[in-house]
Amino acid sequence: MRLPYYHAMTGPASKSLIDSLREIVGADHVVTKPEELLVYECDAYTLEKHLPTAVVLPGNTREVEAVVKLCAAHQVPIIPRGAGTSLSGAVLAVDGGIMIALTRMTRATAAHSSKPDASTHG
Repeated sequence: MRLPYYHAMTGPASKSLIDSLREIVGADHVVTKPEELLVYECDAYTLEKHLPTAVVLPGNTREVEAVVKLCAAHQVPIIPRGAGTSLSGAVLAVDGGIMIALTRMTRATAAHSSKPDASTHG
């Protein structure tokens, strides 16, 4: 039986990573308690459920960038998440990892008619 990734991320390396995430986005914006992580175990596709190691709620693009770089340096998978309304199960933390929930980023700062994207900030 394969254990979920979040069980493997224990000890000093895990604590160091979580502490660094808290420094980036603030302690109030890092979710690590198992009972609080349950909200993020699935999106609207509820047939499959997997807990992430932690959930980070960045408030701006600089924080997102710092979280992504930190996870890459630690070789920890990231899972981007919007409102959790997807019906495809595409944002499941199948192997654990750090979920980056973008729900605090509610203000568009730039939109370009020539590009199908927008920049956002919290």
